[in-house]
Amino acid sequence: MRKFLVLAWLPLIVFLFPLPPQAAKQLQNELHGARTSEQSSVTDATKESLKQQGPQVELDMFTSVLWDKWMQDLGLLAVGLFVGVMAWREYRHWQWFALGMSIAYLSLVVLRYVLMERPVPDSALFFETSNHFLRVMQANLRLVEVGISNGSLMRPAWVIYREIVMPIFQVAVLVWLLWLYQRSKPQQQ
Repeated sequence: MRKFLVLAWLPLIVFLFPLPPQAAKQLQNELHGARTSEQSSVTDATKESLKQQGPQVELDMFTSVLWDKWMQDLGLLAVGLFVGVMAWREYRHWQWFALGMSIAYLSLVVLRYVLMERPVPDSALFFETSNHFLRVMQANLRLVEVGISNGSLMRPAWVIYREIVMPIFQVAVLVWLLWLYQRSKPQQQ
């Protein structure tokens, strides 16, 4: 299990690329392509006014959110690999570092959904809501849907890895470390 502490963080290296400006432009094109194919009854004049209103604002919003996620991923990757190498090499007190890393990752996930008020563009939503949690969930589902419909598996894999697989893995690490602690406790007495 200690080797998995290193291996679990390695996919983050792949998800760091492309860099956020390129990824934001690609995402905007994919979302607008999906939206225009759904709204084929819109007149050409309306399409032109939509293009002029705010594609740059939406691109800036996507870019800033992707930069935030990129910086978080880079920091998590560095700390996760550090803790994983400590566990693999069985350095002293590696369990405490792994426990702290799991708690920190799960805290970031909870904070991302509960407390952080990042703007989510209306083009990334299935239905309008003022609930931030539902807006973020819709945006993540929209990323998976658009990625799969365009034949790209990288973005859906990134969302699934970051929002589902890693939290489950971190909960498993917490349970495993607590089990190790309980098992070693009677031996110390």
